[in-house]
Amino acid sequence: MGQEYKSEKYLAMWYKNANSIGIRRKFGDGKQCFSFGGKRCGLSREVLDGFAGMVLKKLDDGVSEKDAATWAKDAVRRDDD
Repeated sequence: MGQEYKSEKYLAMWYKNANSIGIRRKFGDGKQCFSFGGKRCGLSREVLDGFAGMVLKKLDDGVSEKDAATWAKDAVRRDDD
């Protein structure tokens, strides 16, 4: 289990009870930036982990946290349909 991509600046955390992924900063305040997935999301942990790896890569490539969150939520919504 887990993402293929590892980031030096961000961490993806799995929330089992919520069926969601949280993205947290490893720098500064170390707080969670955003999360995606959720109980109503029908995607498995493996699929959400795949999206998490893509989000971490986007963040490391310079995409803003806001844009990465928007992308992740849209991608999960499209894949869940």
